[in-house]
Amino acid sequence: MTWPPLQPIAPLADLAEEIAAARAWAVDFVRRLAAERRPREGFVHNDFFPGNVMIDGDELTAVLDWEESRLDWVSFDLANALGSFWFAGDELDRGAARRFLATYRDAGGTAPLDEEDLLLPLMRVKRTLEVLRAPTDREPRWEHQRHNVRAMTELARG
Repeated sequence: MTWPPLQPIAPLADLAEEIAAARAWAVDFVRRLAAERRPREGFVHNDFFPGNVMIDGDELTAVLDWEESRLDWVSFDLANALGSFWFAGDELDRGAARRFLATYRDAGGTAPLDEEDLLLPLMRVKRTLEVLRAPTDREPRWEHQRHNVRAMTELARG
């Protein structure tokens, strides 16, 4: 598959080089992952963020808004959930993420244990996709996209 040329994102012009490098990395990573490892597929939510999750105290009571659900890599969905809930500023709260993963495993989560090494890179892919699609949002939140670029950089460090 040939990817179209990267279009400049005017409000993020000062980050153009980082965005271009992140896009090239993400395309290569996903292409290699699909060819070499073939992550487990399953039915996924595909839109985790605090507005789609209801909590009562420490208990999850509902996951809302399933309109973007589809068959996809379950580890990508798990990475999306981790990335949506466990960033403190521009850095992943690794302790909270580990606790979340332990709870996920105890609850019977479907992402394979042998795919946990994919979670950080898949979070980076997700952040990259969010930045690239931001110009098509009805009301782009450019400061949020700057946060995504900073988070992509932090995730690249491992």
